[in-house]
Amino acid sequence: MTKVLIVEPNRERSSSLRDFFSKAGCKADCAFCGFEIFYLCHKKHYDIIIINADLPDFNGMKMFTNLIEKYEDSFYVMIVDKIKIIQKRFCKKHKIKLVKSPFGEDKLESIINENHERKDHVI
Repeated sequence: MTKVLIVEPNRERSSSLRDFFSKAGCKADCAFCGFEIFYLCHKKHYDIIIINADLPDFNGMKMFTNLIEKYEDSFYVMIVDKIKIIQKRFCKKHKIKLVKSPFGEDKLESIINENHERKDHVI
């Protein structure tokens, strides 16, 4: 079963995403701040990590770099409200998929299924 971590400060959006992934047969957990990411990732492995880069306590690139270094075998999706050139370069360098908010669940499903390297973890 694919394990997904959704890191999103908006509880309504994170709940909606968790429901979406559960219906797709995935085990989904939610974190609402940057510190919870490392706590949850330390406790268990996630195949897919979806992070809103605009978390209040989240220094985007630095936190992402630390996360990738520690948990490099996960597939990452970065959600942003406004795409900046530095984010595009960073995502390309680290093979992170960049998604502009708002987005539909079908868009997220498509990105994961088309780009996830481990085909046993598609949704």
